[in-house]
Amino acid sequence: VAIVPAGIGSDATLILQTVRAGAREFLPIPASVAEVVAMIRRVHPRPEKSAVEGPRGPQAIAVTVDGASVTNWTYDPAANRIVFPASAVPPPGSHITARYEPGCL
Repeated sequence: VAIVPAGIGSDATLILQTVRAGAREFLPIPASVAEVVAMIRRVHPRPEKSAVEGPRGPQAIAVTVDGASVTNWTYDPAANRIVFPASAVPPPGSHITARYEPGCL
């Protein structure tokens, strides 16, 4: 968890006081999405991958249709989607949920 001070304008005195108080970042308001993402990457850099992280890819995805767990599907990494075979396509109006552990930004 990181707390990032933000403020309107670019008052150098306020920014300097914030940094001297221990802030690693100061986010101007309004901030673009690119500025926020860049700040998050600086505050929380992406960790190095390790073999003990746990499963990634299709083995880490849990799919349910109308609340019932299903396994008759494949993962298409090129399209980043779950594909049901023609014999197992859920009917229109079904509630399909795919749960997985997201990666970092």
